[in-house]
Amino acid sequence: MRVRSDTTESVKNDEYAKRSYVEKYLHAGDRIIKAECLSISPGLEPLSSEKTYTYNEQGELMEIKILYSTSITQIAYVKTENI
Repeated sequence: MRVRSDTTESVKNDEYAKRSYVEKYLHAGDRIIKAECLSISPGLEPLSSEKTYTYNEQGELMEIKILYSTSITQIAYVKTENI
């Protein structure tokens, strides 16, 4: 995801700015398959990440994984069975 550098710099350098978080969703039919994400916080470099959405054969959301630009992977959601 591209964000104008002047926008990024203005948030990064403003001590009173709040954290900005943007997600751009990619769809396949009625399902979200991926989200491109960008987080901008005052005083920090922008952090990009990508969420991937996994579905079962019935179309139920099974898992959401986040891969950060720092190569860290996080599980944001896992469907629990038989609750």
